[in-house]
Amino acid sequence: MDLAGKNVVIVGGCGGIGLELSKCFLEEQIGNLALIDIKENILGISMLSPESPDTKIVFLKCDIRRKEEIDETFKKIIDEFKYIDVLVNAAGIVAEYDLMLSIDINFTGCLMTTLAAIDYMSKAKGGRGGLIANISSALGLVPSPLYAIYAGTKHGVLGFTRSLAGEVYHKTTGVSLIAICPGKTDTDLIPQFNEKTTLPVDSSLMRNVESFKGQSAAQCAESMLKAFKQNVNGSVWLIDQGELFEVKIPNYWVPEPL
Repeated sequence: MDLAGKNVVIVGGCGGIGLELSKCFLEEQIGNLALIDIKENILGISMLSPESPDTKIVFLKCDIRRKEEIDETFKKIIDEFKYIDVLVNAAGIVAEYDLMLSIDINFTGCLMTTLAAIDYMSKAKGGRGGLIANISSALGLVPSPLYAIYAGTKHGVLGFTRSLAGEVYHKTTGVSLIAICPGKTDTDLIPQFNEKTTLPVDSSLMRNVESFKGQSAAQCAESMLKAFKQNVNGSVWLIDQGELFEVKIPNYWVPEPL
């Protein structure tokens, strides 16, 4: 996928990965960039430098737990840019202490922004098609007993993304969907893993996540961009220690007709 001239929207765009990804997109000479977040990172946004003076960078405050705010935000983007070509869902939280907050931000919010974007991106509705990349997690691929709520939401993102990538939709909308599963990445989320486990455990079972081998947000963003450029509908990508791997998930069950 050639990103030059494309209109890009990043949900969670003011976070560590979101801002690093913004830098990568701007180096590709995209058309316009919209950053959606609950709180504006004025300093981070001010450091973004478009390659082209014609590239607009806009920030839109939005609580992705509220559908009406999402709908209003995407309408504003369309009014400003006319089209959306790429959506990246990068918002996330680790909050084993709050079940509904975890589900609302990590899972439901991702679903609502994806569906809102497709409504504008679909070729069947006058859009140009494009790419939606939903950020799951390495813990969306494997069990995580200490962080079962977080892992559960990220498994949900993975299943939703792969399902909506079905050819029955893709051939009509022209929108590809891919899932990105980062391993440990140095962002503000890391300390949250040390706050609480899903159920109480002996302190000796707790391992400091900060001691695990990981990657910088910049390394993660650079690898993501490689996956975006390949634009393989339905693909799943693991990014670990700065390396990009495509994950092939087997189809264990196919329903048989009566």
